[in-house]
Amino acid sequence: KKDRGIPVEAGELLLTNGSLEAIRLVMYNLINPGDVIVAEEHHYQGSLRIFRQFQANVAGIETDKDGMVVERLAEALETLRREGKRPKFIYTIPTFQNPEGTVLPLERRQEVLRLAQKYGTLVFEDDCYVHERLDVEEVPPAIASLPGARDWVVYCATFSKVLGPGIRLGWLTAPEPVLHSLVNWKLSGGNNFLTTSIVCRYLSEHWDERLKALNGALKRRRDAMVGALREH
Repeated sequence: KKDRGIPVEAGELLLTNGSLEAIRLVMYNLINPGDVIVAEEHHYQGSLRIFRQFQANVAGIETDKDGMVVERLAEALETLRREGKRPKFIYTIPTFQNPEGTVLPLERRQEVLRLAQKYGTLVFEDDCYVHERLDVEEVPPAIASLPGARDWVVYCATFSKVLGPGIRLGWLTAPEPVLHSLVNWKLSGGNNFLTTSIVCRYLSEHWDERLKALNGALKRRRDAMVGALREH
């Protein structure tokens, strides 16, 4: 609510073992071999590996400097409809997309949601990089926070990027029927509630300063790498 403007209550959240478990849970729940997923034409190799494990067909959408080109998305969805295929979801990393680093503008986020509603599919919004704002003060609102998104958007994020890769704690929210089904697929033995309690306490006291320190460190490393590449 505070950081991404998503109107969600505690009972509408599912804790996960990082964001990759969130992706796997969605795949277990929604995907059969041969089902179609729509995504940016270049996307995170971890997600792609999971899509392939479940034998999904991925329809890649052209991107530009602002991320997914919504006109190409509309064309792909219409082509699939004519072929009698309805994608199970539109997978997107709209903020600091991996690997392209793009930030999808608000107008495109609104259009992605509109197209999902028009063609009767879900949006799967992976927001795992949203806090690494090296050169950006503000980012557009989450798709999950937009009016009308509640019944159409599955949203996941993680603390692994904010606190450290070993903090395997992520979260997911989804439309109620989907969320209810996802709970039944959570076969990991539960979450480490000691880790959860530590993270909750730490962030309640240090969230803002942690993000400032994190982005300062990442920016220095980025600048050093770019400088070295230019020099050598």
